[in-house]
Amino acid sequence: MSFYNHSLNRNAGDQKVFENMTAYSHRDEVLAQVEIAVQTTILILAIFGNATVLIVLLRRKRRLSRMHLLMIHLSIADIFVALCSLLPQLIWDITYVFHGGDFLCRLVKYLQIVAIYASAYVLVMTAIDRYIAIVHPFISQKMSPKRVHFMIGIAWTLSLLFSTPQIFIFSMTDRGDGTQDCWALFNPIWTLELYIIAFTLSVYLVPTLILAICYGRICYTVWKRGTVGEQISSSNENASSHLMAQNVGQYGNVGNQRRRDVSRGISKTKMKTVRMTLAVVFCYLICWSPFFIFQLWGVYDEAAFLSNAAFAISLLLASLNSCTNPWIYLVFSERALDTIQRWFSCEEIVKRHCGFSPVDVVFVLDSSGSVNRTNFEKELRFVSKFANEFDIGPKNVQIGVVTFSSTIRNKINLDQFSNKSDLVAAIQKIDYQPGTTHTGDALLFAMNRSFSSAHGDRPGVKNVMIVLTDGISNKPLHTMNAAKMVHDAGIETIAIGVGNMVSLDELRYIASDNQHVFQVSNFGALQTLQKELKNTTCEAITTSTMTSMNATLRLHPVSTFETPPPPCVDRLDDCDQYGIRACLLYRTWAEKNCARTCGVCDDQPFRQPQRYVLRLTQPIIVSMGSARIKSLPVLTMDQRCVINFKDGHCCYYAPNYTFNYAFNYAISCTKIYDNSRYKDPDIGSTM
Repeated sequence: MSFYNHSLNRNAGDQKVFENMTAYSHRDEVLAQVEIAVQTTILILAIFGNATVLIVLLRRKRRLSRMHLLMIHLSIADIFVALCSLLPQLIWDITYVFHGGDFLCRLVKYLQIVAIYASAYVLVMTAIDRYIAIVHPFISQKMSPKRVHFMIGIAWTLSLLFSTPQIFIFSMTDRGDGTQDCWALFNPIWTLELYIIAFTLSVYLVPTLILAICYGRICYTVWKRGTVGEQISSSNENASSHLMAQNVGQYGNVGNQRRRDVSRGISKTKMKTVRMTLAVVFCYLICWSPFFIFQLWGVYDEAAFLSNAAFAISLLLASLNSCTNPWIYLVFSERALDTIQRWFSCEEIVKRHCGFSPVDVVFVLDSSGSVNRTNFEKELRFVSKFANEFDIGPKNVQIGVVTFSSTIRNKINLDQFSNKSDLVAAIQKIDYQPGTTHTGDALLFAMNRSFSSAHGDRPGVKNVMIVLTDGISNKPLHTMNAAKMVHDAGIETIAIGVGNMVSLDELRYIASDNQHVFQVSNFGALQTLQKELKNTTCEAITTSTMTSMNATLRLHPVSTFETPPPPCVDRLDDCDQYGIRACLLYRTWAEKNCARTCGVCDDQPFRQPQRYVLRLTQPIIVSMGSARIKSLPVLTMDQRCVINFKDGHCCYYAPNYTFNYAFNYAISCTKIYDNSRYKDPDIGSTM
């Protein structure tokens, strides 16, 4: 990284070549080859490392802090060093002579110095920012977010300004052997000495002095606050020994809080950024100090430049600084490391490329009466946004749509549209047709009709079915059997439940894997599933990633963290008279009025099965929303319960059993289907 490759001194009528830095007239070819190899490695590491940090920071979902902005510009400066300083010098070393014109000569030399100034001055601004944050925290809190942009602007402006002498010093000049090279002319010789001293002061000594002052004050402030915290701790302990027990209880917490506030006046996050920037500064000094020592040495001793090996090492060490900063940041940022690990994991690589992989996806959308037209439109928007994430076409991703209620309808065939815009437009036009929830019939319909070669299914291409529903199917046993047939056919199935009335057990039966089960609180929250649904679909595409060893059920909670659950109390005095069926069928009412009796409290432990019998003597009117619904007739423990229900113990289960195991209850504690006489409804007319 030569800044004045050859300096010519024409003084008192004589002309001599003052050989500096790389001593081209006596080039050591072995040393040159080593330099080229090392510079190439440093160049690759600098670009890769700083680009990685830039991507990590720019892809953050949270707002960027001042420290993050400074790290971004430090990475930009280091990339600038790599591309505008290291790369031209590497090419120059390979070709031995500069082959550009005079304009390119001046431009390259100018940009080389701009990059080095920028790296140093952004580092100085980082130290000043940490100084204000630690030593003057109140000023830091009042600082406008634009202030950091102003500081960064100063760093780059000074870099551009201080580098302008390069434009006038360097030019294409005769080396003395008849060849032209990009050299600096210093006449008289003392101008070279002045140049080196000015450069060393502006890019090394002055920044180092500012860094030392800032971090000296930071260390002193941290030590001082720690000492004050210890003194306050000691005084509190001495004072507490003279207080009565009740006074300790009254004032002890205040003293402890004050002690914690003082001793922890500097947050762990701030201290972490201080340690990180200290490490960056330390590496900066280690890498650049030998280079500037040689520079100043050469001002007073020309023979110093004849030690090519030593000077080459100092140059390479200075170059190394451009690739150390990103690795320091990654070491101090666990989140950044986790992000990078995910990028280069096999699963993430598959997910990034799966949008272009061939796969047939069929959406099975609930169109029953409980959904309503507005929510059905939200389902369609959800499917449209999903389609926009993939490359649609006969050689990539194909998407079909089936709707179900009392009747199952095929709305879009897999091969019906070959481009994304037409597919999305067709999805938005699907009409809403309410009815009851025939989930099992819809599963069989999609398997037999949608995933058929006659309607676009491609041989050898992975099939994925995405089922979206807001309630329990009308025939749970039929749904369970249909889901098994779908799984046996090799179709990967993803189940999405919406609202409180879905059965997680039924969703588990429908899904081909526990990782393929999702639940959201309402239809508007479906959009929060887009990223996870795409990733899950991609996992389903690649069989190598399909494993349930570490499978966990991923659910979006029905109630948000901002809304605490209602207290576990019975608001009515006669909750025990309603019985199990009222708790089961009128869950919304039960949660509001008889939460404890019905066992629907979030923090209530599971109760062992116990006998629970209705003791109604007359019909009771219960309120559910704006409707008034007459309670169910009296049911006592008798032979009818054992005959009509598959599980003879159904009348003994506590209410919370029915909610925690809703699908099992629906299968075991409803009238038995006579499988020998049961026939699937004829859906041939809908095909």
